[in-house]
Amino acid sequence: MFQKPWKWLAILALASAAGCGSSRSDLPDLVNVTGKITVDGKQVPGLRVVFEPEFGRRSVGMTNESGEFYLEYLTQIKGAVPGKHTVKVTWEGEATDADPGATPTASEPGSSVAGILIPSRYNIRSELSAIVSQDKNQFEFALSTKRH
Repeated sequence: MFQKPWKWLAILALASAAGCGSSRSDLPDLVNVTGKITVDGKQVPGLRVVFEPEFGRRSVGMTNESGEFYLEYLTQIKGAVPGKHTVKVTWEGEATDADPGATPTASEPGSSVAGILIPSRYNIRSELSAIVSQDKNQFEFALSTKRH
């Protein structure tokens, strides 16, 4: 039965590796983070929101029809690490030449305008920040497409 012990060792190693993964005890302390983003006073669905901490892994969320987002640290693991974060907001679409580094948002239904642009000051050169803690875990950002 145990004529080839290396086979049993390989089976045992595979079985133990299958159970490995990110368990809750492997993760840092996380804070559930929610928020809302408006662009020129309007709710825009489909914006990608990234909280990048000074140290550690970033958390990502997407805005819904109401402009609300919920951050995930990993797939199906909600939250963000406590501390100071740079916040970046983008839309997954094609950029235009209107503002180098800006990302466009979806056009409003029935609008003949190409779309609202998310200026680079909110993404690649972000001026947005947030300090995440158990006491401060809801954030609102009112973005403006007007130049200042």
